Amino acid sequence: LFALCLLLHLIVVNCIATTNRTEVFRQVGKLASLSSGILINCQNRIIQSRILQLIQQKAAGIDIQPFEEHAYEFGGCEYLLVAGRGGGLRLLLGLPQLEGSFQQQVLGPDVMEAVAAAFRGVATVSQPSTAPAAAAAAEGDQQQQAQQQQGRYQVALDVDLALLCRLSGGQREGWSRSLASLRLLLAGHPLRQVFRALEAGSLSAGPPVVCCNTPGQVYIIRPVSPDCVALVFPLRFTSRQDCAIGVACMQEFVEARRGASLGRAPSCNYLVREVPRELAGVDLSSLLGSAGGGSGGGHSGGYLVFSLTRRHVAGPQMEGVVWSLATLHQFIAYHVKATKAMMHSRMRRRVAAMTDLLGAATPLAGATAAAAAG
Repeated sequence: LFALCLLLHLIVVNCIATTNRTEVFRQVGKLASLSSGILINCQNRIIQSRILQLIQQKAAGIDIQPFEEHAYEFGGCEYLLVAGRGGGLRLLLGLPQLEGSFQQQVLGPDVMEAVAAAFRGVATVSQPSTAPAAAAAAEGDQQQQAQQQQGRYQVALDVDLALLCRLSGGQREGWSRSLASLRLLLAGHPLRQVFRALEAGSLSAGPPVVCCNTPGQVYIIRPVSPDCVALVFPLRFTSRQDCAIGVACMQEFVEARRGASLGRAPSCNYLVREVPRELAGVDLSSLLGSAGGGSGGGHSGGYLVFSLTRRHVAGPQMEGVVWSLATLHQFIAYHVKATKAMMHSRMRRRVAAMTDLLGAATPLAGATAAAAAG
């Protein structure tokens, strides 16, 4: 059974590695399309439900006991919800460490001003090092905890539960969702600034800007004209098999855009080998690398290019577009893993079917041999 599984795995790997990959890509693309449409939510549902629960407890007059609760997300992001003895509630967010210029893109002074403006009246921005301890502890333990939080978390919000209790059910739902989407305000800030200028008609053509909100996963914003902006996503995969599946997924992604039902979607182009013209004069060798693990090295998966106009970002749909593009690398990685899992499941079912067939054939072969001997 193990040898049969290994043989099937080698057949699939060798088929993907062949020069003529058209048929293999078509089959892999069909597998990838079965899980299409699955998007990553911008809000952390654990944090959102917990905040709603605390609002309800506060409104009902139930004392909130001190606690600390952690919630982890993809890309090294961590939420921390802290309730102190006085009934105060603080929400902290920790992002992975980025290089200097990229760190300023998601945690710069203008980003903090935008966060403070978004939650004005409901929560205030403060230093993460002042987070209270959830349980009774010595003063030295509190100071040590504050130092640890200062290194792990970059943003802290003091939430006004008393104010949220006086709001309607719909407003509570909306604010809890906004608080649980704090990462969206930070990671999507560079895109949001460009899209707002595009919506207002004040965008001017300029040089490309390299952005990054997760280590090793960069994208480039290129303002083309006052009515159009191009986004380029260099794709990297850790293995040759992931690269082959990723290329197939991206080809199906571009093909789907050509359908009549998606005629108003942003134009999409996928270049497997050549560098897009939007990256003329941009050197990404130091960021992408040529070897090593992670999304910043390994095997090149080409370039995915989007062209967005004003109608694609106008109105309330902007935040959804910002989040989808800011997490595009994670979206692709998810579908590559889902496709591999589906392929492995089908291989296991095929092996099980073959094993059952061989098991059913063994008694018949034994009976035939006995009859021949008699």
